[in-house]
Amino acid sequence: MSDGEINLLKQLSTIEKAIRVRALWQPLSVSFVPELPSYILAYEYYPAAEEAALKAVLGEIEFRGRLPV
Repeated sequence: MSDGEINLLKQLSTIEKAIRVRALWQPLSVSFVPELPSYILAYEYYPAAEEAALKAVLGEIEFRGRLPV
């Protein structure tokens, strides 16, 4: 993640509205922004992974999996 992306996420974490961060990058990337209250991480960029993440957010399927870190 670039410094700009990290700074943006830090700024967004200070607003008093619910935000969701969905990451399609390495799981350790979110460790740069510990201020985030929650996030969704997909390990792949392919359409099925993105569709599964969206379905989980919409409540159509259950969230599954655990981060190895």
